[in-house]
Amino acid sequence: MINIHNFLKNGTDINFQSGWKLSEPSEDFNLHQKDQHSRGVYLLTQAKAYINREKHQPIPQDEIDLYRHQIAEEILRKAEPTSDDSISD
Repeated sequence: MINIHNFLKNGTDINFQSGWKLSEPSEDFNLHQKDQHSRGVYLLTQAKAYINREKHQPIPQDEIDLYRHQIAEEILRKAEPTSDDSISD
């Protein structure tokens, strides 16, 4: 899928042999979740960074709730109706 995206954007394939290198994360690398209920936070922040062409920043485990609330607030703000016409008396 990444290769298709790159081809449509740039007209070339990705050379995975020379252009992309795999690396082993160090022990200090804190990108992955440590529990079973935070994966949505990680997924949404990574997707948002990708869409905005930003580098994904690791989320400290002690800030998961803060990110969860920020995501919920952003979703609710975008879901608010633009007028009160939908409310019937």
